[in-house]
Amino acid sequence: MDGTQVLNRRKVSIEGSTTLPHKSAKFFLHISQLILYFFASNLLISSAVFIVGGKITPLLFTMSMVSAVLLLILFYDSNLNRRIIIEILIFTVLLMISIGFSGMIIDSTYDGNSYHKVAVGLLRNGWNPVFELPSGSVMLDVLKTNATHDIIWVESYGKAAWVFGASIYAVVGSIECGKAYTLLSMFCVFGLTFYFGRYKGKNALFCSVLSFIAALNPIAVAQLDSFYVDGFLHEVLYLLVLSLFINLQDDSMLSSATSASLVASAMLVCSNIKFTGMLYGGIYCIVYFLFYCIREKKKDHPDWTKNCVKRCMAFTVLALCCIIWAGAPTYMTNLIRHGTFTYPITGNQPVDIMTPNSSFSTVNHFRNWFISLFSKMGNYFALTDAGTSPQLKIPFTVDFNTELEYLLTPDTRISGFGLFFSGLFLVAIIVTVIKLFQMKKDESFYLCFVNTAVNFIICFAISESWWARYAPYNYFVLLTGLYFILDNISHYDGRKKIATKTVATLISVLCIINSLLFLKGTSNGINYSRTINHMITELNTYDKIYIDCGTFPGACFNLLDAGVNYEINYNLIENEQSNNLYYMGIQWQATY
Repeated sequence: MDGTQVLNRRKVSIEGSTTLPHKSAKFFLHISQLILYFFASNLLISSAVFIVGGKITPLLFTMSMVSAVLLLILFYDSNLNRRIIIEILIFTVLLMISIGFSGMIIDSTYDGNSYHKVAVGLLRNGWNPVFELPSGSVMLDVLKTNATHDIIWVESYGKAAWVFGASIYAVVGSIECGKAYTLLSMFCVFGLTFYFGRYKGKNALFCSVLSFIAALNPIAVAQLDSFYVDGFLHEVLYLLVLSLFINLQDDSMLSSATSASLVASAMLVCSNIKFTGMLYGGIYCIVYFLFYCIREKKKDHPDWTKNCVKRCMAFTVLALCCIIWAGAPTYMTNLIRHGTFTYPITGNQPVDIMTPNSSFSTVNHFRNWFISLFSKMGNYFALTDAGTSPQLKIPFTVDFNTELEYLLTPDTRISGFGLFFSGLFLVAIIVTVIKLFQMKKDESFYLCFVNTAVNFIICFAISESWWARYAPYNYFVLLTGLYFILDNISHYDGRKKIATKTVATLISVLCIINSLLFLKGTSNGINYSRTINHMITELNTYDKIYIDCGTFPGACFNLLDAGVNYEINYNLIENEQSNNLYYMGIQWQATY
């Protein structure tokens, strides 16, 4: 092969149609497939076990691993060879890293200990959510308490993350290892984004930067040390949107069966993390389905009606699986017990969780979203913090006296996406608008336009879009703009190229810093955990202790894991001799 042929081959590869620039791109794809299949298999198998009256055992973890490998082989989309063994080993290492990292840090957050850890612990200890309520004898048998504080969420909320955590807990024996889902999903986002970028002909640096920033969702980073599930939802929803995007491409990127398997896996998990996962995932699925139908019609495809009907049926089956099979422990039990799929948010006497937690006294979709986005970081409650309100700031500026403390919390309400996000978001919007005006009005343009439009429509349509952990689509806007910024480098030469590269580097660095700053909370969590573990070790030296777990019953699982012999006594808080378990909301008193 002469030099001209080599150059031509590379050109075909870069322009993206038929040949991947490097086979390593498939490696990243397969790792992401394994992770996503593992999440989906774990959910589907556990739901089937619950439906037949079973419970979570260590076998669930093994079955999920085996299922993920079999699905990878089925949808390998490449020639099977010895590399699959290496890919399985790498996936196993990433899983172990996620579990090990999570086990280092004790979750001391309110939500984590009031209901997330309660759900994970009860599931691991035999609770079947299809046939049993999580209160009464179940709580007494496991935690030695019949406390029902926040137990309504344990019963009714999506259980994908909890079941995954419980299956790990059943194998490892430490409840804290169960929060590995967030870090593992970040690895998955990196891999699938890297594959997508390489297929599109982008160089390794472009793909690495974009993939790293996509994986480093600020909400996910902020919640790495806790059982919060919002960051996990942000990552999985992104995987769903990217899978839908890939599914609309021609089969040279990925076979239709393989891309469909990614869409199905992501939607199954997304819809069962939180109720909003079903809402947001459903919106994106519907939008991309309509785009497909319109595209086929405009192409005058002879079988466009038939193809659209087939795809509609596939999405219908997926929706039913999300609700009836994967959602049996949540949606179906809510329907049977309370007459609504999304109890207690809807139905008779719904629980309003937004008003008491809102930073705004009035519901004004755009105003609240704008103020939250372009204000100093903070947490304000309209009902209790009278006279206090968010303070607008100039983008890219930081108030070091007031803002830094909010990097420690997993749920910052005002400017919750980070110190520099408002400026980065503004730049992303400007770049995206300019790029859309410059693009040739072909299929790529309309796909980018629809994707951008739906993100903004949701921003303005959902009243809670101001609350960062409830608004993953805000970060999608940034990622779209970042893609265009990085892509612009290849369009210029000389000084323009240098200037464009400088701007792209600056924006990329700020994006990374913006997310990594939230690791300050993780660092504190590691330090807190050392102190908490030291105190729990001390408690284990007593024959028996009496505790008042207050609103933190989930912390009792940390005591059980350490073998601490305790008894519940809710009068301890009035006893001057009681002690406090550092940051864990537990009062305790020893007996000798």
